[in-house]
Amino acid sequence: MGNDVTKVLKEKKYKIKRIVGVGFHLSNLQPRLYDYLLKKQALKQIAQIETKTVTELKPEEKHIDHPRINLPNLNIAGDYYDIDLKKHLTGSFFSKNERTEKETYEVKNVSEDNEQILVTFDAETYRFSCVTTTPGEYDFILVRKVTGNEFIELHTLPMHLIVNPDPKTLWKNIPSDETDPYYKPDTNFRIINCDENLSLIGASKRGRSHAQDGRFRDDDFEMYYDNNLLYAVIAVADGAGSAKFSRKGSQIAVQTAVNQIKSQADKEFWRKIETYVDKWQLGEEEGYNNLRALLYKSIIVNAAFQSKQNIDLERTKLAKLSSLALASSNNVMIDTKDYATTLLISVAKRMKQGWFIASYWVGDGGIGIYSPDENQVIVQGEPDVGTYGGQTRFLTMNEVWAGTYHEIVDRRLRFNLVKNFRCLVLMSDGVTDPIFETENNLNKIEVWHSLWEEMNIMVNFSTRNESTAKALLDWLDFWSPGNHDDRTIVIMY
Repeated sequence: MGNDVTKVLKEKKYKIKRIVGVGFHLSNLQPRLYDYLLKKQALKQIAQIETKTVTELKPEEKHIDHPRINLPNLNIAGDYYDIDLKKHLTGSFFSKNERTEKETYEVKNVSEDNEQILVTFDAETYRFSCVTTTPGEYDFILVRKVTGNEFIELHTLPMHLIVNPDPKTLWKNIPSDETDPYYKPDTNFRIINCDENLSLIGASKRGRSHAQDGRFRDDDFEMYYDNNLLYAVIAVADGAGSAKFSRKGSQIAVQTAVNQIKSQADKEFWRKIETYVDKWQLGEEEGYNNLRALLYKSIIVNAAFQSKQNIDLERTKLAKLSSLALASSNNVMIDTKDYATTLLISVAKRMKQGWFIASYWVGDGGIGIYSPDENQVIVQGEPDVGTYGGQTRFLTMNEVWAGTYHEIVDRRLRFNLVKNFRCLVLMSDGVTDPIFETENNLNKIEVWHSLWEEMNIMVNFSTRNESTAKALLDWLDFWSPGNHDDRTIVIMY
């Protein structure tokens, strides 16, 4: 008897657990009633009915697959990608009905490189965004879960995204040949501190189109400040890309121009300049004419012509050195045009009347005196092009020196007296083309404002040390589609 009671109680405990597990609680069931129900198998029927009821109340889950869509490309890896997905999808994916009670969204990254991209989706605005620095193809699945009283819908939408590489990463940077007789470094930067509030700073960088093929930097610059006579000389040159020795031509041009002016601009020269400036400012034509003649004969125009002469001498020397690889290879003829280069020269002197600044300009590029406080820019010349549009004149061309004294001076020589200015800037066309775009824009003060603001983002001009010049060099690496020429800029500020 005792054993039978124990058996019944064990069965009761087991049945209670099983029934409670399906939501039917019999904790207060009397032993005799339990035994009676057990014999009648009623407990088993109750459990089956309860289990069936729970199963029938569970909402039906429906899977709906939508066709894959190709998202608009992310054109530059590293840029932030953000689009309105609703504009790229059919209405069925986002469709709702009266029974919809709740909906949630989830973006799944199913790409192989799923750790290389961060994705988000805003369910309120339907905006899909991502960011990655790794180019390639990425696949995602957008899951929309719609829940109603008696149903669950799982909408899945495969999405494909192509991330294009940053064009800047596609360019090669092949060093130029250091064994070449005309080798010069691919970059150059310098700063000269003239006094506490005056500096000359210059930077020159080989263009991407040159670096891609391991070609040389054809641009060059030179600058000088005389601490005794308090004047500055700046020269910038851009060797013609089509001329095989233009890198040497530009180097000879800037070095000759600066050295020539240094040798001629003595104390007596500047005494005469100041005398003629006084007369010019009083409105005397004689003072103006004397200034032109002195600048022509003594320094700036003469310096440019001497640069051409020295290039001619270099060509002659190279042609005679038959043992030199450059000249002996295949008996190639050496011509002056092989050294073709532009040349921009500026001379600046502080006087009691203000700053006297004179410039001579052969070829393209730009020279400007920037005075933001007066909302003014003085462009000392104009791009010197040939008979046909886009054809640049070079220092080595005889036509540059053809004509009378007045024709030569009127075409390229400019001088001004200014009270105050922020900076004097000389640039090769590698800078002016992407920044100013057109010749007319060289005279627009708002473009000069923008240039100065852009430079100041990267260059702390107030530090006035080597790091300032290096920062200016780094700034020259700015990205401008289609503009990958050598870039050179020299600033007196």
